Amino acid sequence: MFDTGDVELLYELDVVVGFNWPLWRRTTTVDVAEAPVSDAVRLATSIIRAERFGGPAADPDTLRPILDRLRRWYETERQA
Repeated sequence: MFDTGDVELLYELDVVVGFNWPLWRRTTTVDVAEAPVSDAVRLATSIIRAERFGGPAADPDTLRPILDRLRRWYETERQA
């Protein structure tokens, strides 16, 4: 189970988005540290949704690299 605060933060920031996450998850591999921020968002969504809808439980540390990637984008890469 994930840290509730991390999951709530992702929802508050609108990082959990609607898209065909089951297909994306089956067909995509992501190195989140170097991934485009859009892939970090998709990865976060697919992990949270999979756990919510009865998929295999993910390692609780899975979201930390995603949060780090989103923070790096916010602090250094986004257009102001």
